[in-house]
Formats: sequence, structure tokens, C-alpha cells
Amino acid sequence: MRTAKATKILGKLARISLVAAAAALITLMMGCTKKQTENSEFPKEKTLYINLGSEPPTLDWNLAGDNVSVMVILSVMDPLLETDLSDPTLPVKPGLLTKWEHSKDFKTWTFQLKKNVKWSDGTPLTSQHIVDSFERLLSPKTGASATQFVDSIVGSKEFFSGELKDFSKVGVKALSDFQLEFKLRESLVFFDKVMTIHNVLPIRKDLIEKHGNKWTEPQNLVTLGPYLLKEWKHDQHVILQRNPNYHDKAPAIKFVFGRMIPDMSTARDLFLTGKLDIQDGIATTDEKRFKDTPEFVNHPLFALFFIMFNCNKEPFKNAKVRRMIAHSIDRQEILDLIGGTRRLNTGFLPKGLLAEYETGPVEFSPEKALKIFTELTKKQRHALQKVVLSGNNNETHKLILENMQAQIKRNLGVEIEIQMEEWKTYLNKIKLDPPAMFRLGWISLYSDPHLIMSLFRSDSKFNYTGWKSEKYDELVSKAATEGDVEKRRAMYLEAQEHLVTESPMMTVYTGTATYLVSKRVGGFQPNSLEKVRLKNLSLKN
Repeated sequence: MRTAKATKILGKLARISLVAAAAALITLMMGCTKKQTENSEFPKEKTLYINLGSEPPTLDWNLAGDNVSVMVILSVMDPLLETDLSDPTLPVKPGLLTKWEHSKDFKTWTFQLKKNVKWSDGTPLTSQHIVDSFERLLSPKTGASATQFVDSIVGSKEFFSGELKDFSKVGVKALSDFQLEFKLRESLVFFDKVMTIHNVLPIRKDLIEKHGNKWTEPQNLVTLGPYLLKEWKHDQHVILQRNPNYHDKAPAIKFVFGRMIPDMSTARDLFLTGKLDIQDGIATTDEKRFKDTPEFVNHPLFALFFIMFNCNKEPFKNAKVRRMIAHSIDRQEILDLIGGTRRLNTGFLPKGLLAEYETGPVEFSPEKALKIFTELTKKQRHALQKVVLSGNNNETHKLILENMQAQIKRNLGVEIEIQMEEWKTYLNKIKLDPPAMFRLGWISLYSDPHLIMSLFRSDSKFNYTGWKSEKYDELVSKAATEGDVEKRRAMYLEAQEHLVTESPMMTVYTGTATYLVSKRVGGFQPNSLEKVRLKNLSLKN
């Protein structure tokens, strides 16, 4: 027999069930509506689905320094000069700048700007927009790290430091609406390659002043590339739409849907179900599975994985101690552990660049490491016991650092601590107070050794080791101005031998790019700079 109380409870439960069912139905309908909207607004036959991996930190091209941001930026903007991705040597070809010439001493460069190029709001592109970009890039208020890439321009260092206030005295001038001149304080035989980097793209000074930090949001962003930024749903996706007023050949694909999926397993599953067309990066555990499939794409990069030493802290003030650590670590053991297609590098410059140097003089030798260890002072041994090896949160990086920790214990009998941190926190620490040992990586922006070689100059904004060498600085500076290729190569080789012997860092491997690319994607061109130009792609539906 049902009591009044029981009836009341059952009635209440029924109402709750009805509410829950209604809520579930609404959720289901919303999910269906969202899916239908995505499918109808961005049909598969007109939409390329890619995984950006994460939220672009910034779409401000004067500041951007990461691959995610750059991929989006170079889809909504065209570079001043293009890199020819179809040629393995990655030469320069015309972009927004169509012709260029230089003086005999390579100190004066003149460029012609393409005519009839318009911004997405209809404003004509002029040389002044490029001058404005250089002024903003070099302004101390902007605080851009990329100033180092263009510090050969007359007055650039002085303007960035605040010593020079008048930008008209810097060696960047608009000779006319369609002609630019650059004056360099030193000869640079590769200055045309510098003009391929994203940090020097033209800007609209008027719109940046109007919108402030919000100028890169879709409703404010005015661009002139093959795509327009249709939507940027932070931490979820970026949607690009073909620019109907693009000055060059229109891209074949109408929409690009850039998802932000950091987990490689999730991204892999989406690729396998046809919800992703391009996945950049594969878990090492998946490489065997995909290696022999037509979707697997692998290509060596001009990219390096380093362990750096803080040369201003004990025990690494002494080069002998830095070499001891390098001697104690078998880098091939690390590569065997993490798998993949990375290439062993005990030197510096990656294969494919002028003066490539992947085999250095500081080889794996526990005997040499132990001999140096016996020569250490008590102070150095005490400091060694307190060393912290730091890295950013990443599963593969953690495996590498743990293996190094184990090898140092095995070959020297020394226990060091490992510390992993979130990327932003980690990078800030390296800039302000670098740990005794820390991990970093680097990929070149163009196909010339100068950019990577300049990382360890005494005045480099990226030299977090604190190492200084007049010999190294002089060799790198002279090589940048040398027109004879063989003489230039010899200078870079001498500089690298000195660098690796002094060991402010130890290179572990040369990086490679791995992708999963759907068979329906045409025109994909893997390259050593890891540049993906979406405007060159097509869909085979």
C-alpha cells in the first residue's frame, strides 16, 4: 500500500525526472544545432580542418614568436618577401615586395612595393605602412624581442634603447609610395632573407591607435592576405575565410577551421574520423602505427633542442665543468628512449644550412667526465649537488630530463634535481633568473645560419646563458658581412667549434616535423622552416 508520504515523494521524483529529461533534450538539441550549423556554414567540401594545438598567444605580428601565432598571421597577411617552399634550399622570391637590389658593399638595399594591393577595408597599401611597422617594432614601448633580427639597420639599436628619439634618423625610409630604402651599419649578404620574417609585416598605425590591444580581434583586424579572420573563439577555434579582394591568386579553399586541441591522442582520433585534415605533431607511441601510411609526413627542420648552462652561476662558471656534464650524457640513449625521427646532434648548426655542424668535439665519454670530476674543487662539488635541471611541462621533455638525471647519477655519482613548470612561468624565469641548467629549443626563421649563430652573441636577447666571448662575437659578425661563401663557411665552422668547446650549452638533437595529412589535401609542402602556407593548399573532394 502506498502512503501519502510515499505518493508525495514519487510525485516529486517524477517532476525531477521530467525536468532532467527536458534539460537533456535541450542539450541534445543545442549539440545538434551546433553540429548542423558547423556542417552547413562550413561544409566539408569547402573547409579545411586543422589543429592549431593551442590558443595563439598573440596575432600582433610585431610581437609574435611562436609557430601557432605565425601560422594564423601568415594566412591573413602576406610577407614582404616569400620563401619558396617548393625548393629545398628555400630561396627568397617576391611577395609584397616585387624587386630589390643592393649596393656593392651590401649596406644599402632598395625594394619596390607591389602596386594595387589593398587592405581589407579598401585602403591602398603604401611603403609608409612598412616604415610604420619598423618604427613600432623598434620602439622601446613595444618591447619586441624580434628587434635583434633587424639590429643591423642604421640607428635601430639606438632607437630601441631610447638614445635616439627621432625615427627619421633610423635607416628605414619610404622613397615614394612604392619604394623603400634600408641603410645598414654593416654589410649583410642575406638581408633579403630577413625580410621574409613575420615581425616586419606592414601595419595600420591608425587602427592600432584606435583599438589599442584589441586591434587583432576579428571585428577590428584589417589585413591584406589570402584569408580574413572571420572568428576567434578564444581557447576553442579560429575560423578563416577567403579574402574576396586578395591581390594575388585566390586560395582554392574557402574556409579554414583551426581547432585548438592540445592532446595528441584526441587530435589523432579526430583525424582518424575525418574531423581533422592536418595534425601537426604525433605522439612517439603512434609513429610506428602511421609511419608507412600515405598520411604520415616527416621532414627535417632547422630546429635544435638544447640544454643550456647558466655561466654566471656555480658550478658552471667554469667551462671545464660544463664539458664534464656534456661528456657524462649519452645523447643517443636519449633519442633511443623517446623514439621518433629526430637526428642526433652533438654540435650545433643543423644539416642543410651553410656550415652545418652536427658532430661536435665534446663527445660522450664517462672516462673524461670522471677525470674532470676528480679535479673539481670542494666548492664546485658542493654547488654541483644543488643543481636544478629545469624544463617546461611536456611529456617528452620530462622523459629527456629524467634520463639526463639518471645518466649524471650513473656516470658521475651526482644527484641533481628536476623541476618542470608551466610554459609562461618557465619562460619568465629563464628571462629573469635562469636556473643552473635548463631546456630550450629554437627553429630558424629563414634558410641562413646567421640567425641561429647570433643566438649566443654577447648582446643577444636570447642568450640566457650569460656566456660572453669576443672571439665568437667577432667571427659571427664578420661571417655575416662576408660575400665569399667558402670564407663565410670557414668562419662559422671556427665559431661553432669554439662555442661547443666552451659549452655554454649542449645540443641534444636536430628536430623534425611530423604531420598527419589527409589524402584529400593537395599542395602540402613540408619544409625545414616548418612554414605551412594555407593559400597553397587545395581539397580533393
